[in-house]
Amino acid sequence: MYVARRLNQIAKDLNVGLSVIVNFLAEKGYVIENKPTTKLSPEQVETLLNAFENTGDISYYKIDPEILSNKKMGLSKNNKLSSVERIEEIRREKGVPKTVFKYFGTQNYSLDCLRHKYLYYSSPQDFNDPFDCHTCLVSFKTSKSRYNDEQISRFRKRAKSLGVCCYSRRKDSMLMWSHYADKHKGFCVEFNNSNKQGRVAPLDVNYVDEFISADFRANAEDAIFNLIYTKSLDWSYEEEMRQIASSLITPQDRKIKLHDDDLKAIYFGVNCEDKVKKEIISIIKDNYNNQVEVELYQAYIKENEFKIEFTKVNSV
Repeated sequence: MYVARRLNQIAKDLNVGLSVIVNFLAEKGYVIENKPTTKLSPEQVETLLNAFENTGDISYYKIDPEILSNKKMGLSKNNKLSSVERIEEIRREKGVPKTVFKYFGTQNYSLDCLRHKYLYYSSPQDFNDPFDCHTCLVSFKTSKSRYNDEQISRFRKRAKSLGVCCYSRRKDSMLMWSHYADKHKGFCVEFNNSNKQGRVAPLDVNYVDEFISADFRANAEDAIFNLIYTKSLDWSYEEEMRQIASSLITPQDRKIKLHDDDLKAIYFGVNCEDKVKKEIISIIKDNYNNQVEVELYQAYIKENEFKIEFTKVNSV
């Protein structure tokens, strides 16, 4: 019987790099993050170990040597950073934030997330940007490849079961309060960024001004990251970070557990009604560990500026 294991653990056991496993599983249609703490499902572990037993090695799934050589210099074949490298560069430039923010409206499902302690990993098909996670960001045209049509078809199918949870580096975006928090009537939650698998641990979105379609056959890992983390520069004001999960078939599958200590603070919008505030406070008191302090802030219009500011009003 196979059990779930972390990516770095099985990579060590098989004596291969993380990218080797990411690429191998991509061929099998599994979309996973190239992070040491990524947790592989029992099914994914079984796929890996069966392949190892049959061949004694899975290292032949490594990236093409020429690409790997260029990657060491920080360049891809067209002298541009790959999607993976660009995300790594963003993290170096901006740093890994201690906390991240997520905007909520006043709909029942927004309050339900808090009440039942989960984050909903949305299907990209529900996004308001038609290019977001669209397969047009991945190219399958290269003729010489180890990936056949059946494997590519499997990848496309599994991409449809992808779930994305979106965060932001900022809590004071006027546009995001308007678009995602019901015209400032909603609220924004500040989460502790634990950088651990199974907890809040998002990666930055890569905003580009030139359309990029990454070659899946040449570099599956880069194509997957391009698909998930690349957006038009028009959306850069969001400073978005996102976390993914795969093989989410039902709406219930998309509800990923939230831990009490993931919450740090809640910010009420400028137009948030008292009844919404009271309900949120009641939810936190009734459902969360009273040893975890959740700070509460109220948003106000800043005098003589097109900005909002926050004043601490309480703690739960």
